[in-house]
Amino acid sequence: MEYAFDMSRGINEEELRRLRRRLAELAQDEGLRIRLDAVDSPQAGSLINLLTSNGYAYQPHSSACGEEQYLIVRRLH
Repeated sequence: MEYAFDMSRGINEEELRRLRRRLAELAQDEGLRIRLDAVDSPQAGSLINLLTSNGYAYQPHSSACGEEQYLIVRRLH
């Protein structure tokens, strides 16, 4: 099963805390589709660091029109 998580309002400390809580709730076989705003690319480093340091792999993805950006996230172990 894959769940959605919206970070299109911006990547900031509050949103990263909210994401940490959500990741902790994911079961081993579940995934998370994180919606991002393309303008937030410079701030995405903190998001990527959070994911990789907590044992998650991610795959970038964009909508067909290219306006919406996503990260598909899965637990490594």
